[in-house]
Amino acid sequence: MTKNTLSIGELSTASGLSTHTLRYYEKLGVLKPADRAASGHRQYRADAVAWLDFVLRLKITGMPLAEIRKYAQLRAAGDVTIQPRLAMLEFHRERLVSNISELSENLAALDSKMKTYRKWLKTPKTSSSKVNE
Repeated sequence: MTKNTLSIGELSTASGLSTHTLRYYEKLGVLKPADRAASGHRQYRADAVAWLDFVLRLKITGMPLAEIRKYAQLRAAGDVTIQPRLAMLEFHRERLVSNISELSENLAALDSKMKTYRKWLKTPKTSSSKVNE
């Protein structure tokens, strides 16, 4: 192995993904197929770590694996796909902003309910209706 390549174990450690997941991503086309050493062992380019970091960000933000796969295919096709990749990211960003807004509303509702419960805990119990709130 040269300095510019990683074994599957090294990539697993660097990315935090299991070797099974790395093989699955390679099979799906999310991860470029690894070169093979004379021994047959996978050798990934060092830049695979940065790519997988981005893939994980997409997953964490809710992008479906099928869309990540499509994005990876476009990326592999080169610079002529910059516009469709940008469009995919813009669409995903809009979806993410909407999700954040919805989560913020839900967080505010929880905060309000917790504030009510804290208030009730500080005052004597006057009604059994509080139990169902």
